[in-house]
Amino acid sequence: MSEDGQKKDKTERSCQREKICPLSDVDIAVCLSEDADIAGAELKILGGLADMLNTDEIDLVILNTAPLTLKMRILAHRKVIADNAPFARHAYESLTMRAWFDFSVLEKNILERRFLHG
Repeated sequence: MSEDGQKKDKTERSCQREKICPLSDVDIAVCLSEDADIAGAELKILGGLADMLNTDEIDLVILNTAPLTLKMRILAHRKVIADNAPFARHAYESLTMRAWFDFSVLEKNILERRFLHG
């Protein structure tokens, strides 16, 4: 691989960060259609990404099955690299954020009762 190819590869792997270290991995989150075979799709996506990126250091999150806290963390730091259904993505993001804000108020009250008031 040429030096330019190596730089491009490192840039693609960093995705969210500008610096790469030997322990860097690729973090990818995908939202599948409701009728998708999640297990089969996950294996297919991981295989394709590993072949394309020439690494198996990939963390794949299927947003359909992820906990709300992880979904919101991903949305807060996201970089959209492919958007096959913009309307569906906007609807998903809106619903997730509304659920998070409803949950965060409840979570704050629970934590305050537990840790501030014993």
